[in-house]
Amino acid sequence: MTNVDACELDPVSCRKYNVDAVHYLVDACKEFNTHFINISTDFVFDGTAGPYSEEDEVNPLSVYAHSKMDGERIVMESGLPWTILRTMIIYGVTDDKQRSNIVLWTKKSLEERQYINVINDQFRGPTLAEDLAEACIVAATEKTQGLFHVSGKEVISILEIAERVADFFDLDKKFIKPITTASLKQPAARPLKTGFIISKAERELNFHPCSFEEGLKVIAEQLLKRQEA
Repeated sequence: MTNVDACELDPVSCRKYNVDAVHYLVDACKEFNTHFINISTDFVFDGTAGPYSEEDEVNPLSVYAHSKMDGERIVMESGLPWTILRTMIIYGVTDDKQRSNIVLWTKKSLEERQYINVINDQFRGPTLAEDLAEACIVAATEKTQGLFHVSGKEVISILEIAERVADFFDLDKKFIKPITTASLKQPAARPLKTGFIISKAERELNFHPCSFEEGLKVIAEQLLKRQEA
């Protein structure tokens, strides 16, 4: 359950999906001593000292973040061989019309000449879905164990992400309206600056993420292929 505000408003469901479900999966895997790979989040940090390494202390701010931290601990204490991949702000092309992301949302909105409010005081490392997938594949096939931070290298504001999408696709940035996190008055608190130090993943998972512009090029090529199909 990844909708942060929905988790804050419905902590019981959040717990079922993000904590209890991990318990069930871990218990099922114990019979076969399965290598368990868990995807987690930068939100386990409070955003006061990013970018973060795997050794940094977690300090979750929201119900969602607490649930992901608890899920991590279940995996770590399971006795199974395990890998935890923390990631953040994933972008890419998707078949699910209900699931968008910052890149697709910005591109579509600006193409339709809609004004969009974009947060200017949160900083993340945007992560191409294919890069995260590659890290998962390596962890699975090589059975690499441990905790890894897997994200794009650049730590930039959400506002800059939107502006660079506009520049890449030659769209009008006048429709982008900067706003602060506080002005949204969202139910759940967000960490303001996260970002990851990814050197461990580079060494042990051979993880070499593309730049943000390279990621946008991947998206542009995929969207073009869909139009031609």
